[in-house]
Amino acid sequence: MSGRRLRVLLLEGNPADARTVRQLLWEAKIDSLEVVWLDRLAAGLKHLEDTGAEVVLLDLTLVDCAGFDTFAAIRHRQPEAPIVVLAAAEEEALALRAVSEGAQDYLLKRQLSAWALERAIQCAIERNKAHAGRPAAAPEARKGRVLGFAGAKGGIGVTTVALNVAAALARSHGRVIAVELAPGCAGFRLQLLRTPAPGWPSLFRLDAGAIDGRELTSRLVDLPFGVQVLFGPQPGDDPGTIQPEQAEALFQALRQQADYVILDLPPLSFPAARIAASHCDALALLVDREAICVAAGGMAAELLRSWTRGESDIGAVIVNRTPLATILSQSEIRAQVKCEILGMIPHDMELCANPLHKGAPLVVLHPDGVTAGTLEALGKRLARQPDTAGAVAL
Repeated sequence: MSGRRLRVLLLEGNPADARTVRQLLWEAKIDSLEVVWLDRLAAGLKHLEDTGAEVVLLDLTLVDCAGFDTFAAIRHRQPEAPIVVLAAAEEEALALRAVSEGAQDYLLKRQLSAWALERAIQCAIERNKAHAGRPAAAPEARKGRVLGFAGAKGGIGVTTVALNVAAALARSHGRVIAVELAPGCAGFRLQLLRTPAPGWPSLFRLDAGAIDGRELTSRLVDLPFGVQVLFGPQPGDDPGTIQPEQAEALFQALRQQADYVILDLPPLSFPAARIAASHCDALALLVDREAICVAAGGMAAELLRSWTRGESDIGAVIVNRTPLATILSQSEIRAQVKCEILGMIPHDMELCANPLHKGAPLVVLHPDGVTAGTLEALGKRLARQPDTAGAVAL
């Protein structure tokens, strides 16, 4: 990187971290380097407007702004600026989301080195040049994959598994929106310990033509582990009636906004379940290993196949609700539900207790555990990640 003046804007809220980054940049021996350090977003935006920079090294926690909003503000005001996010370990999901929405790269602060910084800066500048040379894609070009989660019976853990898969995908595979369709259960609110915002029932008070990305975005709630959620009706709310044309508009907006849309489907007796299932690219049907539930799972799978007319991939996920081996084997379950077994969630007391008081999925709280690994592999398999075929232990 010699022979030219390189202007770097370092937006870092922690003075000690700023000193470390500047020292590492000096050690990288980048020729003609000019580094400006600022600790406030407002000052950084003004600097970019007045002076500009070849690359922005961005800490997500500044004095006057924190979280994903820090990146979003710079991206909105300076869309051409190449950005490398400098993230703490607990901010990695937000950093990945920033990359999915236009940042050139991210680095974890605990892994910083002179070589890593130099390489990230070089790559950011070159990627930005390459992107500038390509015509902008039309908004319609983005089409997210819709993954639905249903239960063979109530209380089997559909919401828990759906939120865990959403968190796992958000960590490494792009922008994820989780949608709560189960009416009046408040499952998202109880598991995430969040006050719900107006969700999809308020969208369906609009005409279909008015349901668009802007209306959807105004109702999404950002979670600290990178997932956005669209809440469903809360206890006592009237969910109203979903018209097919309204559902079509909603799912079009969801696909355009996200790489993956995770649906927590209502019981299959609800009309909303049929409408939502018809929009899914893949459906995961949760069953446990008791005979009655497996029999119900067979009927549920047949119902889902009739709704989707064979256009969606349908598979079963075995949920072990007790630590003891139960009656039916996996081959017997496969024979009754007549679909592929996508994976088996092992019995885990942390998984059972997690929704009650911790406010985050197991894959976030205990990412190195066996159950978290199984849930992450399930998400990759549903997302059709090519390197995970057969990754879910059966």
